[in-house]
Amino acid sequence: MKGHVGVVRRLAEAKASLDVQADLGPTPIHQASVAGHVDVVRVLAEAKASLDVQTDRGATPLHLASMNGHVDVVRRLAEAKASLDVQTGSGYTAAHLASSTGYAAVVQLLAEGKASLDVQNGHGVAPIHSASKRGHVEVIRLLAKHNADLHIISRDGRNPACSAALTGH
Repeated sequence: MKGHVGVVRRLAEAKASLDVQADLGPTPIHQASVAGHVDVVRVLAEAKASLDVQTDRGATPLHLASMNGHVDVVRRLAEAKASLDVQTGSGYTAAHLASSTGYAAVVQLLAEGKASLDVQNGHGVAPIHSASKRGHVEVIRLLAKHNADLHIISRDGRNPACSAALTGH
């Protein structure tokens, strides 16, 4: 699926509002990002849609693309200068979400873009904890390669190795 690029382009050219949120819900760029419609994201970014607008739960378009493994959308948002370290209401960054879902290519892009890989969420969990808990070996390798803290302790006193051992990885 490509989304309706032509329709979005015409609406942007006609100066339609691109950042409208009903009850702090998703904007058009959120919708395109979660669906992986990179061409629509490109058109919206070029039309100056807000890249870092958050939903009621604090999700940005980058969060949604990262947790769904949409590498091309993540790349486009990063190129358009979306903030890589915005935290959701629960403290998750795009790196947390990509790490917990095992999307190594997204983690690689975020690391290359200089995203912080050691941000801890509200429970003190860093991306390395999330990857370790779920057994995402390639993500762990990438985080280590990009100097993530392999000894970081979560609020419940666990380091990444403890998180892996607890869940049988």
